[in-house]
Amino acid sequence: FPKQVVHALMSSGFIAPTPIQAMIWPVAAAGKDCLGVANTGSGKTLAFLLPILARCSSEQKRAGGRTSAATATPWALVMAPTRELVLQIAHELSRFERAVGLKGVAVYGGAPKDEQAAQLRGGADVVVATPGRMMDFLYLHEGMVQAGAAVVSLARTQALVLDEAD
Repeated sequence: FPKQVVHALMSSGFIAPTPIQAMIWPVAAAGKDCLGVANTGSGKTLAFLLPILARCSSEQKRAGGRTSAATATPWALVMAPTRELVLQIAHELSRFERAVGLKGVAVYGGAPKDEQAAQLRGGADVVVATPGRMMDFLYLHEGMVQAGAAVVSLARTQALVLDEAD
């Protein structure tokens, strides 16, 4: 992982990878598809987030950085079934995103769409979303800022995580 991620890990008291992290990190870091199953509290979130941050950071450096646009084009999309899980994942993401110069945005039901749309349009490297709200932003909706234009495009998305896919 990039030095910044390792430093952020060590600063948070991280000692050694959990079994799920040790299995997933090399596979995901190589850009390969993987499936991880482990108990609650086993470190699954960092198992998928750190490879995403590492790969996205290096891709962004090659591409010259993130841009703001009418349509967000995230590098990674993390889907989770509930608002609570989206917020938990976004909290973990926030611990590391600054260290690697990335921006994450959480989108979920129960919060104003226009505010979330503005956050997305401000640039998002990693989007963490519930399925329903993601569908809202992928398709045209009346009453939203700039109705008639999708808020998110997955055209540049290179990584997809389905958390709690079971």
